[in-house]
Formats: sequence, C-alpha cells, structure tokens
Amino acid sequence: MASYIEAGRGSNNPGFLLWLLLLGLVGCHTYPNGEKDKTPHPSFLFFQAAVRRQAKEMAISTWLEARVVLAEVVWPSASDRSEFIKDFWDEAMSMDSMV
Repeated sequence: MASYIEAGRGSNNPGFLLWLLLLGLVGCHTYPNGEKDKTPHPSFLFFQAAVRRQAKEMAISTWLEARVVLAEVVWPSASDRSEFIKDFWDEAMSMDSMV
C-alpha cells in the first residue's frame, strides 16, 4: 500500500484517501474480550505516518477540520463512540519526529 500511494497511484480525492488511511489506523487496533489490545499491529506506524502526511498535504491540523473533510466522504455527524478515533488522530498528528 505504501508504494502504491507513494507512486501517486492513489485516489484523486484527497478526502477519500484521508478517510481510507484513518480507517486503516483504526483497523490496526483489536479489542479482544472487550479490552484494548496493548500490542500494536505491525502496520500501526505506517498508518500513523500516512494519516499525518495526508493531513499535512491537505493543510488539516485539527480533528474538527478532519471531521469536516471526513463527513464529505462518509462519517457520522455525531457519535459518543468516536472519541477513541479522535485519540488515534491526535496521536498520529503528534508524531513530529516520525514524518
């Protein structure tokens, strides 16, 4: 996936690409027995860096800005359960030295 994106063969819709990468980041987390798995998936760092890079290319720096773009693809307008996704976003955006 990394080489596909880096080769410029990704979507022409940057919002869709951000949505896809954020879902990949969320998918790196599993919840066995209702508890968050503490072992990161091998793709975790890739998706963190990719979300941050795509957001930077789109001049998005906050979760509120991201939600507006994500809503143009498909995103719930309000959900009490999306706080954990905001946490993933915040963590990815704080990776200053990684990207």
